Amino acid sequence: SLAAFPFEVSEDHPLLAVRRSHKHRGRQVWVDPEFIPVESLAVGDYVAYPCGRTVSNIASLDLANYVDRGATDRYVYRRLSQGAAESYEWLEENSDPAFGSGERKALLAEKGWIERDFVNAQAMRCEGKIERVDRFVPLGRDLATLVGYFLAEGCARNSLPNFALHAKEGWIGDEIEAAASKLGFHGTSRYHRPEQNGLYVEVQDVLLGEFLVGLCGKGFAGKRIPQEFSEAGDAVVLRMLQCLFAGDGCDFRTETNRVALKLANPSMLLEARRILLSFGVIGGTVREDPTETSLFRTPSYHLNYNGPQAEAMRALLSTNAPLPQPIGDVSSGIIRNGYVMLRIASMEEVKVPTVIGFQMHGDKSFCVAGVATHNTSIDLGAWKDQVAQEVSRWKLDRNYIPILPLPIGNQTIGGDGRAMMLTGEIESASGTILAGLGV
Repeated sequence: SLAAFPFEVSEDHPLLAVRRSHKHRGRQVWVDPEFIPVESLAVGDYVAYPCGRTVSNIASLDLANYVDRGATDRYVYRRLSQGAAESYEWLEENSDPAFGSGERKALLAEKGWIERDFVNAQAMRCEGKIERVDRFVPLGRDLATLVGYFLAEGCARNSLPNFALHAKEGWIGDEIEAAASKLGFHGTSRYHRPEQNGLYVEVQDVLLGEFLVGLCGKGFAGKRIPQEFSEAGDAVVLRMLQCLFAGDGCDFRTETNRVALKLANPSMLLEARRILLSFGVIGGTVREDPTETSLFRTPSYHLNYNGPQAEAMRALLSTNAPLPQPIGDVSSGIIRNGYVMLRIASMEEVKVPTVIGFQMHGDKSFCVAGVATHNTSIDLGAWKDQVAQEVSRWKLDRNYIPILPLPIGNQTIGGDGRAMMLTGEIESASGTILAGLGV
């Protein structure tokens, strides 16, 4: 167990770790971590956990990639098919021209449009208004607000985004409505439920509902922190986390002095923890199983920040700006050179199911989330070439399912391929890749 972060691993599995230099006082002079078999580690040693974060320079998201609607170079249309949307913009650009004999038929043949779509576009032009939004949505504070609250409190009902809030959380409804309006989406409707002490906020826009589901997934077990936000700029990702904590978090300003996040989705919780590690705050995780008197029937997971770490979290989320320097100690962990050194608090033997070794034909390279790999190696040059080839084939045919080995950093030690990530992280990364590809 690493500072309230328990996990299971075989005794001969090598972990990136640092041994304590003194039997009683722990680590006095830090050295770079090395791979050490678990059976050679002891309570008081430190396991190195990577805390870097990839940052992308993407400034906007293409709405057309997330919704199945008519789209042109500038807009996504709510009520028009692809052909009707293109026809509408042609009519708009050409000031609704009159056609001579055979000219309209020739135009439709040239553009590949059908008569019905062109007629619908003309009807919309006569109405004088059109239901459309900008195709490219800024990856900024407003979208981060909607994503954070959707991850915490959102679902899609009849394609409309709904947010289940406490009766006293009307201010969250205000923030949701303001963010949706600034991005060009429709406004909200609110439904009070006094018998439940609740407030339901519904955004009256199917485009936003499809967009949020495409980004974040749906269902308590199927949601995920979008990679687009995990790799966003500091202010954007922190605003998203601020809203996630506002919806599903707690702030105990008592003797406990704790900031916590409680979710039923362990993958999303671990991703939030990973992102926050990159900002220098170290949280511990706890699993809570339901009891006979519990209102919930599935396990829940807590991400806790205590004492100085809680103060750092409050500062981080209130300013949406990185801390001047990381806060760490030997109990919570030490951040050094791109790693957080987590102290081993306890070790015990547990029963595990039988492990069966197997091989694949060819180069014997494979990676399956949740399954230990044996006698394998991955040539990074071949991996890069395969990924490029598979992505190219997928771009040509969106029904093609690419085969993409997960680049988790496999190293062959004593003939066995070791994955340098935990099972939960592998599953989360695999899901992110598949969701990003839309397969």
